[in-house]
Amino acid sequence: MAVVLDLFLRRIIGWNLEIRMTANLATTALQRAIALRQSPPDCVHHADRGSQYFSEAYRKLLSAHGLVNT
Repeated sequence: MAVVLDLFLRRIIGWNLEIRMTANLATTALQRAIALRQSPPDCVHHADRGSQYFSEAYRKLLSAHGLVNT
């Protein structure tokens, strides 16, 4: 399971469930969060240090929506 939390509101804003920990798992959770909430430019995104969160697809999605990965 991959979950995207809005730490200010303390709410889950995106999630995805798959059998394996793949880049698609994390990317789909982030896409759902982006669809629900339009983040302001330069919004900080903190992720687990897993390889899913550093895949090319995930990083491209972050930069396409102006999110800063820490």
